[in-house]
Amino acid sequence: MKRFVYTVAGLFFVSLGVVVGIRMSADAMAVIIGIAFGMLATIPTTLLLIYTLRQRDKEQLQNRQQATQYPPVVVVNAPPNGAGYSAAPPGQALLPPAGERAFKVVGQETTPAETLSEVFNLNALWNDNN
Repeated sequence: MKRFVYTVAGLFFVSLGVVVGIRMSADAMAVIIGIAFGMLATIPTTLLLIYTLRQRDKEQLQNRQQATQYPPVVVVNAPPNGAGYSAAPPGQALLPPAGERAFKVVGQETTPAETLSEVFNLNALWNDNN
């Protein structure tokens, strides 16, 4: 039964196309063929756009999931010579030793000013003048 319905539908559309093609002028046929090929040309672009938007959505979802996670905890042990932190009585916070603290961000490029201050020990010069 399905085969019969598909055959009749196919014959109907083929005969409709032949009748319309015979009665249509060449200019009208060119317009219809141009529209059909224009619509076919949009298919690859549409598929590429859908793929790109899905990839962007996946990346945004991963970024949101990473943003909800806590950053990693980095533990730095005290130096072995005992110049580190001292134990505080219970209930009091451990404070770093007094004095100037210098920080170096891992992976950060050193600027020329930082390099010169390390070479010439400019921090010591500023502290002596004060």
